Amino acid sequence: MNFLGVVVLVCAISAVSAHPGSLSEDVIMFKDTCLKETNVTPDQLLKFRNDDPSVTKPVGCYADCLSRKLGFLKEDNSFDAEGTIKMLTTEIPKEKVDAFLKKCANKIGKENCEVSLTWLKCDEEIVKKVLA
Repeated sequence: MNFLGVVVLVCAISAVSAHPGSLSEDVIMFKDTCLKETNVTPDQLLKFRNDDPSVTKPVGCYADCLSRKLGFLKEDNSFDAEGTIKMLTTEIPKEKVDAFLKKCANKIGKENCEVSLTWLKCDEEIVKKVLA
């Protein structure tokens, strides 16, 4: 399963930290912004969800954008465990979030447009929540 719904990210590590809504609410809030910033289309997200490798790079850029806005990534592209826990636990039980972090946090990518993609693809349930 691919990670498609990594919603919208850029304008808000501080904004999300200051007003964490639910994961779904914040994904909806940032989705259009990240689609515009990365020139990704909803059709590309659907193709990615259906395992089309031709859209992996653009969707990775979208995922990075969304991850920054949701507080999963810091501005330097390093993983923000505290921000990730804070956001994911608004809708996912803490035990599942802890298991996700243990399994996937070390799978973060190194380059722009792959940082979030790599670790989000690690867990199907988290991907469904983030990329819904």
